[in-house]
Amino acid sequence: MKLARLADWQTGLVLPDGHIVDVPASLRQLEQSAAYVSNTDVELFSAVDWSPLIKNWTTAKDTLTALAEIATRDLSAVVSRPAAETVLRPPITSPTATIFAAGANFADHAAAAKSLILKKEITEEEVRAEKDAGLPPWGFIVLPRSISGPGAVVSPPASTTMFDYEAEVAITLRSGGRDLQPADLDAWGFTAWNDLSIRDHIFGRGTAVDRGILVWALSKNFDTGNACGPWMVVDEGHDVHRLEMSTRVNGTVRQKSSTANMIYSFGDILAHISAYVTLRPGDMFTSGTPAGATIESGADGAYLRPGDEVEINIGDAAILKNTVG
Repeated sequence: MKLARLADWQTGLVLPDGHIVDVPASLRQLEQSAAYVSNTDVELFSAVDWSPLIKNWTTAKDTLTALAEIATRDLSAVVSRPAAETVLRPPITSPTATIFAAGANFADHAAAAKSLILKKEITEEEVRAEKDAGLPPWGFIVLPRSISGPGAVVSPPASTTMFDYEAEVAITLRSGGRDLQPADLDAWGFTAWNDLSIRDHIFGRGTAVDRGILVWALSKNFDTGNACGPWMVVDEGHDVHRLEMSTRVNGTVRQKSSTANMIYSFGDILAHISAYVTLRPGDMFTSGTPAGATIESGADGAYLRPGDEVEINIGDAAILKNTVG
């Protein structure tokens, strides 16, 4: 099942034929015609916050399954439009979602980037050894306001000359808690994520973006600095620890890997963060990115330019497309 965020944050149900059903509008229309009465509060699908939907997922899923069956038999019975004609918001839990982003979480990418930045060879084995030595995962918090949806134009501040892509997987928690173990991970769904990044400051160009031990992470959190979508994939039997991921820029493959190659699994991240804060249903984690980001090519790499089309592909479940402005 694939759930989208419509322009007004209403829940959209993606059909196999490519149409997207406006769930609350369709349920109200069906109730008026007495064709189908949902056992689920329509407001669950109208709210800008998906947390109640996640908490009531068992009954909500039954309603969505029945709605999909009706739409498949008679598309005119529901309110829908082709996905290609629908403007979608990013499928995050809410406009104020809490999103924890992992950093340097694929050994091949981390080793290549660190070798370039530190100007000495860092091996993948050295990167992985940090986990074996007991060091925790690290990362940053994503500002929801920085996230663009599928099809949106993404662009960094005007002074940026090194604009990079990073293919990632974002998962949404079905359940939370405090002091959890890796085995406690309970993922509700996943979506494709592009952790767009400013690299200028790394190579001494432009003005400093951050300084100090604690940083603002503005090289990640600028307007349109993240993108995700096109939808949240829920209950399709995918293993979030075995998702294929890739990046294409103007049709050319730049990255190709799997979440199986994460140094710290989503469960590891869950355990570390929940030792400090209580996690909630709807909180999101991103995976980090594998080798192939432009930073690994140095200051003269093929960074993104206006007009470039970037596609993040997560298996056969979701392709996120954005154009650079």
